[in-house]
Amino acid sequence: MIIKVRLEDKPLLFESELDESIPASLFGDEMRVRQILLNLLSNAVKYTRKGFIKFTIQCELLSSETARLTFIVADSGIGIKAEHMPRLFGDFVRLDQMHNRAIQGTGLGLAIARSLCRAMGGDIRVTSEYGVGSTFTATVMQEVADPRPMGSLSGRTAGKGRGRDIRFTAPDVRVLIVDDMDTNLMVAEGLLAPYKMKTDVCRSGEDALTLIEAHAYDLVLMDHMMPGMDGMEATRVIRAMPEERCRTVPVVALTANAVSGMREMFLANGFNDFLSKPIEVPKLDALLRQWIPEAKRRKMPSADEYGLEGNGFGNDERQSAEDAEPSFPEIAGLHTAAGIARIGGSRRRYLDLLTVFRRDAQAAAPLLAREPDAASPEAAGGERPARTPAEDSGQSPDSSLRAFVTQVHALKSALAAVGADDLSQTAAVLEKAGRAGDIPVIREHLAPFREKLAALTERIGEVVAHASVGSPSGDGAEARGQEIDNDLSRLQKALETRDIDAADAALARLQAMPLPEALRDAVAATADCALEADFQKAADIVNALLAQKA
Repeated sequence: MIIKVRLEDKPLLFESELDESIPASLFGDEMRVRQILLNLLSNAVKYTRKGFIKFTIQCELLSSETARLTFIVADSGIGIKAEHMPRLFGDFVRLDQMHNRAIQGTGLGLAIARSLCRAMGGDIRVTSEYGVGSTFTATVMQEVADPRPMGSLSGRTAGKGRGRDIRFTAPDVRVLIVDDMDTNLMVAEGLLAPYKMKTDVCRSGEDALTLIEAHAYDLVLMDHMMPGMDGMEATRVIRAMPEERCRTVPVVALTANAVSGMREMFLANGFNDFLSKPIEVPKLDALLRQWIPEAKRRKMPSADEYGLEGNGFGNDERQSAEDAEPSFPEIAGLHTAAGIARIGGSRRRYLDLLTVFRRDAQAAAPLLAREPDAASPEAAGGERPARTPAEDSGQSPDSSLRAFVTQVHALKSALAAVGADDLSQTAAVLEKAGRAGDIPVIREHLAPFREKLAALTERIGEVVAHASVGSPSGDGAEARGQEIDNDLSRLQKALETRDIDAADAALARLQAMPLPEALRDAVAATADCALEADFQKAADIVNALLAQKA
């Protein structure tokens, strides 16, 4: 999803080819693998103006317990000169500054990507022809947790069209979306908007029953795990209603727990299908094509096979307006590109989503204020969540744990929706521990999770507040000085926390500014240190700059 957003303004074909024999479950460092792939794919998009990018994953089972994954990123980009290849992983953009002067970013990620690969028993190599393209090949070792083959996930995505996965509209269709988090409701509404369907939303199973009694829906998207009446119980009640339409309306479970066996469980409880959160447009489109009658679907205008003409929405004016938006500010702890993609590609709508998420996170704070009481694992299964603290101030251990599981489950999907992937993973750890009744693991992770969530909420609040009053024009020396100070502070924090993406973005902004010679040299020295993964030395340079300006 992150790469899709970066592709949207380029006439590129993105193809993926994944080995179907890849084991269904591997044990390794997910965040390291994700960082490697993000860095390689981001560079491919950055240096490829037209043509293609192909992403391939191959798997070699070395034993019943070990697999070697090979990631290949090939592109038709500007390529690399032969004399620059030996220095590639130490400095990327500066290999050809004149050629690359319009490209943002320092290329910091390549040096780090190689380091991460080597830490996992692999490496990165590259072949390239200047002016023709490049191929990066990265390998990592992983443990096999579930040897069953994953199956086919290959596909293609065209640039120049954030609506390319949208294949039809359905203005006569009415959909009900049920979720206890406003963040998730807003994401689902945003992704359904291009289909031009009528959408109603509500935040509980009880409210869903009221709306279904009053209206005839063509489809219901139901969060399966909510406080009070959960999606399971609500769906069973819907199926028991006397009206024929209630027995036949397609009800699709929205779940952040897409694991083996879930489909069977949903079907047994009256659902027709399920959709994983955060929602991906291709999967949403496939689901809608399955459950929306063809007679109610209107085919989208045809386009070139690779999607290189038009924008896929039939609304070039809106596309141009959104493309003219300024770059979204970096927020530590957020992959903003992923969040923008998950809301449908609009940066303005993403800002609205952050506002809603901030409210959801603040509302969740009381349930995270202390660890839940111990209870049996069965009590925390999540099939019948407990009432909220306001409804049940004297909770039993069982209800306390169930309420905790329900809350972190909801936060897990909301965090993923806005791009807070690291915190979403921690929420998943807390949810798993809650289901198992593992209080020591909850005790280990809850306080740091709570603190990081509060800090993220505060940073989001600052961005939202700044956007609401407008940013300075930057015409005067005072405004430029403040902008430089802000980016130096962001860079300092990014270096101290080893946030590669945030450091790369801050360096790119600083290098694009008209800086005094001494400051420009210091920023260049900082970039050099960062490219060599010497974050402490880079941070020391920035700290000295900030001290001088204080």
